[in-house]
Amino acid sequence: MSANKLSQSRWLLYVGAGCIATGLVAGPLLMSGMIGGDDGSDSDDPVPTAAPVPATPTDGGATAGTAGVGPEVVSWGQKGRQLAVVLRNDSDQVLDEARVRITGRNAAGRPVVSTTGPENDVCCTVFGLPPGEEFAVYAPLGPAAAEVTDVAVEYVSTDFRPVREEEPRVVARKGKLKRTADNAVVTATLSAAGPVGDYVAAQAILVDADGDVAQVISGRYWCYEPGTRRRIRLELYRSVPADLRLDRVIAHSIPDGVPAGPKGRC
Repeated sequence: MSANKLSQSRWLLYVGAGCIATGLVAGPLLMSGMIGGDDGSDSDDPVPTAAPVPATPTDGGATAGTAGVGPEVVSWGQKGRQLAVVLRNDSDQVLDEARVRITGRNAAGRPVVSTTGPENDVCCTVFGLPPGEEFAVYAPLGPAAAEVTDVAVEYVSTDFRPVREEEPRVVARKGKLKRTADNAVVTATLSAAGPVGDYVAAQAILVDADGDVAQVISGRYWCYEPGTRRRIRLELYRSVPADLRLDRVIAHSIPDGVPAGPKGRC
């Protein structure tokens, strides 16, 4: 499979009922908490985790509504039974929260997968995304799924708001990928500034030799406030192909009022 293709299409989208999820997975991905202090080094502190979440493709049952804006599909790729898609908020407003439908088609134009994720799943939710910034979503693929040749993404629910004078900002630095025989672990240092919420979302974007997105690892982290700086750990709980590398880690503050799951130990 060639995990290529920068999609140049923007999709008109429809608002509907969706549900909020707690991170992204490729197979049963657990979400990890902080593992270090301000110096960016790992520590032996316990890592809070959440329970595994399902990753089974489903229609999602969204209903049609009014037309929305964006998102722009920046890049996508198919690897390891996951269709990974990087989106950009191409509007002039902050996307506080959205549920998207991901549709992948084969060369004959037939859908290989079309999903918004089941209730409480984590594949298809975007949140806290400022104008011009990126976010990754995924669609799990069955073992017999054909090669995807075209991808479309549309909203099924949205919550946009105007940009405020001061916005929360979370910067990820010192990203590092460590491989084992049965796991892939990404560590990074997150620094929070501005009116951040208590929860932060982070995503590790893995790319192939051509620089196209291939895998996404994501999780939510707690106990943040302006000035917080911590080392985080993202785990896939399975190995990744040797030709994949870490391209970047992106992070955003989760807006107040978005359910973020049980809070772990800070």
